[in-house]
Amino acid sequence: MRPVPAETRQTDQLIGSTGVFMLILAAAVPAIFIWIPDPFISLVLIGVLALAGMSASWELLIALMLGAAFFVGPVKIYYGGWVPYAIAEIVPVMILLRWLLAEMQTGGSYLKGTPLSTPFLWLASYLVIEFANPASTILRSLFGFRSWLIHTMMFFVGYSVYRGADQVERLFRVLALIGVATAIYGIYQWQQGPAALEALGGGYVRYAQESGYLFWNGRGVGPTFRAPGAYTSSNAFGMNMAFLIVAALGPLLSKALPFRTRMLYAVSILVMGIAIPCSGSRAPAAYLGGSLIIIAILMRQNKAAIAVLPLAYLAVTLGNSVTSGRFINRYATLSDPNTYLWKWLVPLLGSVTSMNDAFGKGLGYAVGAPALLGTGRWTEFERNTIDSGYGAVAQELGPPGLLIFICFAVAVGIAAVKAWRALPPGPTRDAFLGPAVWGIAYPIWTFLATPHASLPATLYLWLFLGMLMRAGTISRGAPRDGAPILRVRSAPMTSRASRWRTR
Repeated sequence: MRPVPAETRQTDQLIGSTGVFMLILAAAVPAIFIWIPDPFISLVLIGVLALAGMSASWELLIALMLGAAFFVGPVKIYYGGWVPYAIAEIVPVMILLRWLLAEMQTGGSYLKGTPLSTPFLWLASYLVIEFANPASTILRSLFGFRSWLIHTMMFFVGYSVYRGADQVERLFRVLALIGVATAIYGIYQWQQGPAALEALGGGYVRYAQESGYLFWNGRGVGPTFRAPGAYTSSNAFGMNMAFLIVAALGPLLSKALPFRTRMLYAVSILVMGIAIPCSGSRAPAAYLGGSLIIIAILMRQNKAAIAVLPLAYLAVTLGNSVTSGRFINRYATLSDPNTYLWKWLVPLLGSVTSMNDAFGKGLGYAVGAPALLGTGRWTEFERNTIDSGYGAVAQELGPPGLLIFICFAVAVGIAAVKAWRALPPGPTRDAFLGPAVWGIAYPIWTFLATPHASLPATLYLWLFLGMLMRAGTISRGAPRDGAPILRVRSAPMTSRASRWRTR
């Protein structure tokens, strides 16, 4: 056997250390939230961590960002106000600043050269024009503009920082750990009922009273309790579980990973699948069903995909058992147009047909923003809920903005298909199965969901979509401006994968 060069051994040690520190940083955030009673102090501590990591590995900053985004939900519910919003966005802003500084040094090479650069710049230009919309105040427009750009621009960060399939798999490990932790918390919440939420105090008192308290106490009236987990709503809880399950399917089906690692991903999928019924949300079931169809099309000749079906059946069975069959009838309504289809189709049609303003009602109208003072003139920042992404865009941006956004959404789906097809069989294609599904489903899923400012999903969705399209660009033999792509060996991808070196 040929000995491993000293440089490669050092690289493997660095990769292993980075992976450990990523997990530590992601776990440090909920520890800060638990032990620090003041959200402003938490904001300062996380800001200091992010500032200290500005010159460190990109992955460490990303892990810190994911930890803050995933675990800030309880802080938002309990305290309210603008500080929790700042906690969730201080790390993404610093990441974007670091990326922008790098772009200034290279002449904006990554901003100009991605598959989505042109449609994104058209959309961003229209958003700037929306500041002149008299239907929105300048302050609300600023909040809306921030919600559109901070998350969506993570696409360009992912595109520029991508270095290989092992980097992606390390980040997936962080997501799997966070997903399992929040899933277990959500299952615990459902078992304890809304009274346990009410006992937390703060904003949870009102939240619990609106979450099926009477039904849970056995009086037979009122809605069934739906656990929010570590998120701001039960729907966000269920949907993030669905997104993370799709992300874990790639590593699960990858022959390049050791069997033990793949089984850990299988366990994470199982736990998150059990948690979905505890959210009571039907959207995750619809999304997972559509995702399996996309996977079947993408992996036409890969029989390993069949392994997903027994795992899905086990998750559904255990989830139904955990919730005592409470939600089985609710999921059965997915086939009933009157209870599910029209729930999002009516808001969509209503929003599109009621566009009386030529340029919409302005940025921030359908996204919402923190109630900075809670009363008086700040009440205009309250969220106008529209159960359709395209419907929300129609209300905010009017007919021209809706048309531009539809072109952008379709471009995302097309670029995801092209990037996936450009990847050769191997660990890179395996790693990007989840992001490919996210991108292909994006223009369809936006009929049901708001396309931006849906923490934490939009941060990691756009980040990994950028990495996917960068990987596709590299596979087509066109790395941008000679940017270095590391030749690395990852500890979890040794053995069979050692013959595949990510360029």
